[in-house]
Amino acid sequence: MPQKLDIVQFCKGIAIIMIILTHSHQMFDLPRSMQMFPMFGQMGCQMFFVLSCFCLCLSYENNTPSYVSFIYKRVKSISIGYWLTICVSLLLAKGSLMLTGSYLFKTSTNPLEVLENIFLVHGLIPVEGGNNSVVRGGWYVGTIFILYLIFPFLFCLHRKLSKKTMFPFLTFLLSFVILVGMYVYNNSFLVELNSFWYFSFINQLPGFSVGFLLYDWYRNKNSISYPGIKGWSLILMAFAIFFMPSPITYILLPFLFSLGFYYIFLWLMPAYEAIPITVKRFVRKYGDNSYAIYLIHPYLAFELSLLVISLVHISHPILFIEWLPILYLLVLVIGIQYNKLIEIIKSLVFNRKKICY
Repeated sequence: MPQKLDIVQFCKGIAIIMIILTHSHQMFDLPRSMQMFPMFGQMGCQMFFVLSCFCLCLSYENNTPSYVSFIYKRVKSISIGYWLTICVSLLLAKGSLMLTGSYLFKTSTNPLEVLENIFLVHGLIPVEGGNNSVVRGGWYVGTIFILYLIFPFLFCLHRKLSKKTMFPFLTFLLSFVILVGMYVYNNSFLVELNSFWYFSFINQLPGFSVGFLLYDWYRNKNSISYPGIKGWSLILMAFAIFFMPSPITYILLPFLFSLGFYYIFLWLMPAYEAIPITVKRFVRKYGDNSYAIYLIHPYLAFELSLLVISLVHISHPILFIEWLPILYLLVLVIGIQYNKLIEIIKSLVFNRKKICY
């Protein structure tokens, strides 16, 4: 990543910090006022989708590979970490069963669902256990893998459009028609928050496609007026509808937030250098290790938080505030080591070269 794009790693750091927040608060009995912002933290996944598309565009433009080599490289980037986490999840589930007689970890051990995850096709099969319970948060890997598969075709379509800024809006229109059409056909079908269809690539495609807007801006440096006002306005709108469920709320939400993040990114770009270097380095540590942190953080945010709650008997709001910085540091330290382990295994599997750290 070029030095001037350190901001991408910084934004990835912000994204994973938001995601940790949304999971950490769920174990605590907090007043509604303390839950709202942490709940909205799950929008960090939308930031990852936008940034993933943007980075893919830069990579694909500079060295257009064959379709097979492109997919092979993408599989290399996500598979080893994900397969290792599947093993960790199953070992913890089986170990807790042997030691306590019950599953302490909410892990699906269904063989078919495990196979779906191993082959990275769980994002195509609308079963909650397979999509998000073999590895908690595994829905993101299943969805991004499908988006990787179709990215070269999206990139070609984007290039062919005379008015390229329309591309994300066209994908949103397509997704909206498909999902609302399914609801009209059968009103028992509803895109609910954190359901399979909310997580599905159909619903997440428009947000991913906002990365093309970011790519076009980066390449052409078009002047965008008042990006901060536009960005924060869209983020506030997304925050408001997040808590107002309707048949279209969670179809609109990912695209609306992603579009807001696009403008926030443009607004932040000129101000990035003014951020204190210690803050940038600290947040980029999370960004540099974001995938490994994403994979392991649920065990700390959920089970370890429950252990802390059982041992420390004070008010939950106070305990949550005191525990949160400790949790963030633990997640970072363990995430860095987990990332190193993933890279060692990845090198052994794909490159068969000795690495030293």
